[in-house]
Amino acid sequence: MSRYSNPKVLLSTSLGAFIAPFTSSVISFSVPEIGHYLNASYLLMVWVPMAYLIALPSLMILFGKLSDIFGRARFYLLGLVVFGSGALLASASPGIYLLIFSTLVMGIGGSLLSVNSTAIVSSVYPPESRGGALGINAMSVYLGLTSGPVLSGLMIEFLGWQSIFLLIAALSFLSVVPVYAFLMKADIPTKKISIDFVGFSTFLVSILAIVLYLSFSEIYGWISTIYLLATGIAVLVLFILYERKKVEPILDLRLFTRNRTFSAANFTAFLNYISTFAIVFVFSIYFSVIAGLSPSRSGLILTVDPVFMVIFSPISGRLSDRFGSRTLASLGMLIISAAFFFIYLNIGEISPEELIWPLGIIGVGFGLFSAPNTNSVMSSVDVKDSGTASGTLGTMRFVGQLMSLAIMSTLLAESMPGNMVVGLFSGITSNLTVTDVAGFLAGLKLVMLLSGILSLIGVFTSMIRDPGRYHPRR
Repeated sequence: MSRYSNPKVLLSTSLGAFIAPFTSSVISFSVPEIGHYLNASYLLMVWVPMAYLIALPSLMILFGKLSDIFGRARFYLLGLVVFGSGALLASASPGIYLLIFSTLVMGIGGSLLSVNSTAIVSSVYPPESRGGALGINAMSVYLGLTSGPVLSGLMIEFLGWQSIFLLIAALSFLSVVPVYAFLMKADIPTKKISIDFVGFSTFLVSILAIVLYLSFSEIYGWISTIYLLATGIAVLVLFILYERKKVEPILDLRLFTRNRTFSAANFTAFLNYISTFAIVFVFSIYFSVIAGLSPSRSGLILTVDPVFMVIFSPISGRLSDRFGSRTLASLGMLIISAAFFFIYLNIGEISPEELIWPLGIIGVGFGLFSAPNTNSVMSSVDVKDSGTASGTLGTMRFVGQLMSLAIMSTLLAESMPGNMVVGLFSGITSNLTVTDVAGFLAGLKLVMLLSGILSLIGVFTSMIRDPGRYHPRR
């Protein structure tokens, strides 16, 4: 075992692994209450979680590469400071536009945290215990997801929505102390090489164009904004052609073309997050606006999903060290798919409380999938490329989350009456008609059906592995 493989390193990385998803779940869950307070429309409030996610996939490739070169702990520490500063700004936001900017700043900090948390664990833990360590790291992620709805529900109800961002700021700044004390010893930067800023800039333009298309299309229409998608795809092609000729690229494309394990596991993570991430967002609307539940009660129901993630993540991580990751990851995706299809068939006919069990089953599936799949990605590359691999996986994850919000919110918006979309959080919908409820439920059923199909595809993609690459956790 590495001389740095100790609980202090795992504690330090788990702090950042907790804070970023905690904030993500808090933002998604709090959208209805914040929108009501700020008197903002549904189309504007979608941008609050969207802005947080935009920065994450756009910057993780660059931050992963820089961390491999100059030290992962340094960038991890910087992430905590940036994250806390953004949370403070959010707590003082008097209107929707400053709040959107604040979540964008938090997204930048979250990108620094997410890419380095996994990379540090993978670089200091040896192969025979890496899966278990990644399982603990994943457990921290789901602890954040678990506590987010519960704490934010209680705090919004009794202290106001600003209090949740003050809590996030406090957690971020307090985490600086143990990270600085314990983690800097494990900071082992590799040799200095040049940074491919041209390649990064090209990648950034491509990602932003595609993200903006997904975001604007639900406001201005899928056809009228098609130029953004065309630009994003064209620039992405240029990025691929340019990177193939670089000696030191920002992203080594051979990781995808010559390593089927790496490609398949990343793509499966992409499918997983498209299908699952919008759960908190869509069900927070369903529980709060349609079912009329209080924030604290809604939060308790949504907690069951990440609770099972917390339970099963360290278990599946350990099992992937012993038996391999392929079967566990595929089983997890199959369980998730079955739960989505169950909700699709029964939503509207069962009470909000009866959704606890299918949501919990999704949590079981996610817990079985996440740590083994991450283990597959990180174990398929050399230790020196841990930051790049983590950045790539994070990009897939957060692009998937962003697409989840964009696609699922669009499906909901297209199914609801126009006046309901405009005034969803403004109080106009306090007296919902039968047509309003039916429209929302129709959109929610479409969301569940699409999520089930995407998860089912992930069952098969997670089985793909490189036959020429042996690893005990393959």
